[in-house]
Amino acid sequence: MKTTAAGLVVADATYLPFRGEVFDAVFLVHVAGHLPEAGRRGMVSEVLRLLRPGGIVFFRAFSVEDLRAGEGEEVEPQTFRRGGGIITHYFTETGAEELFASFIPIEIRTHRWQMRVRGRDLPRAEVEAVFQKRA
Repeated sequence: MKTTAAGLVVADATYLPFRGEVFDAVFLVHVAGHLPEAGRRGMVSEVLRLLRPGGIVFFRAFSVEDLRAGEGEEVEPQTFRRGGGIITHYFTETGAEELFASFIPIEIRTHRWQMRVRGRDLPRAEVEAVFQKRA
C-alpha cells in the first residue's frame, strides 16, 4: 500500500492555490452556506476548475427546514446574519441544484432529524448532494 503525506492549506474558497484539474473529489461540508451569493458562485467556479473530468463534489449545507432558518438579519434571500456576524445561507434541494447547474446531479436529498433542546424536539435539516463534473 502506498501512503502519502497530507498537508493543510488555508485559503479563500473562491481562489484556491492549486493547478486546474488535479482533484478527483471535493468535499464541501458546511462551506458554501457561509458565503454570500457571489462567493458561492465563485466557489463553484473554482471547484469546476480544480476537478478532473468526471470528478465528484460532495455537498452538505443547512436546509430552509432547519430550526435556525429565518433567524437573524436577512442579508440576502435565505441568507441570515446571526450573533457574531457569521452568515448562513439555507438551501433548498432546487437551490443546490441551481448552484451546481454546470455539473451532473447524481443525488440530491434533504436529511431531516429531530434534536431535543430543553425538552422539546426541534427540526434539523441539511441538503446533501453529490454532483459530477461533465467529462
